[in-house]
Amino acid sequence: MVLLAGCTDEPAPAPDEPTSALEPISVREALDRVEPGEQVRVQAVLVTEAGDPYLCDSVEDTDPEQCSDPKVEIVGAPIDDLELTERRGELAGEVDVVVTIEDQTATFVGPGMDSEATTEG
Repeated sequence: MVLLAGCTDEPAPAPDEPTSALEPISVREALDRVEPGEQVRVQAVLVTEAGDPYLCDSVEDTDPEQCSDPKVEIVGAPIDDLELTERRGELAGEVDVVVTIEDQTATFVGPGMDSEATTEG
């Protein structure tokens, strides 16, 4: 049997499955380069503001921390399973997640390669 360069016998992952093999990018890059609904792996800071979780590339020097722009709200993330630090009732921490982004909302698909979060309930 002859295999062409780059071809394997392994099936491609189903479109609904998170792909931790995706190269991680920033929130800004995801907003600039990724088509709506396309899965993207983002390494970012997750910060809650008034209880709502956001992904951003950096935080403002405030107490508690707040996202700098750009930021996107993230829905469906297992907040309790992520290693976040609580300060003055808000949570913050670095995350590695696979999401889809539409407008200014990121929908959690699964953990990235370096993440401890799981999608199991």
